[in-house]
Amino acid sequence: MKREEEERLRREEEERRRQERELEEQRRREEEQHLLREQEERVKREEEERLLREAEERMKKEEEERLRKEDEERRLQEKELEEQKTAKSKETVEEKPKPTFLVVDDTRFMRNIIRKILEDEGYEVVGEAESGKEAIRMAEKLAPTVITMDITMPDMDGITAAEEIIKKQPQMKIIMCSAADQREKIIEAVRVGAKDFIGKPFEKDKALEAIKRVISS
Repeated sequence: MKREEEERLRREEEERRRQERELEEQRRREEEQHLLREQEERVKREEEERLLREAEERMKKEEEERLRKEDEERRLQEKELEEQKTAKSKETVEEKPKPTFLVVDDTRFMRNIIRKILEDEGYEVVGEAESGKEAIRMAEKLAPTVITMDITMPDMDGITAAEEIIKKQPQMKIIMCSAADQREKIIEAVRVGAKDFIGKPFEKDKALEAIKRVISS
């Protein structure tokens, strides 16, 4: 009986130790998984921040380039005016063609808002599209200077449509229209080639600033 009791106690002790080892191993795996998730989340945040910084830096450089070109243009105009005065003659300055616009949004209300902002400023809207697929067809047909592109639309989203348009027409300038909470979408749009973005709800002054930046770039 004593031996049997000792054997039983020995087996119980071995079982207890085995369970403790299993629990310790489980805790270790859970800690590793937790650390891995934290690392993945940190890497994701860092990547998002990096892409946003790159987008901001790109827009800043484009703005600096635009200002530099404007300064060069102003100096050139001053020089031409001085030459005109000296020679007492007039030069015929060829007027640059006005930029044209294609407005893309799945709601007529939003299209009307953008059209009014553009036309009040003297720009020409050559067409409207209410989906990504329609935007691709009309961009090829109308060849506008600038496209204002909504991000969320049926049958094809604005980012996919923008990417397809830029592949076929690399010179096309696209401005994305997005809500403030679509930060990741904005980063993706810049990555496929969008030149700028306008936040919703639209503020006329900010919208025109973005439009003028893109036209001048």
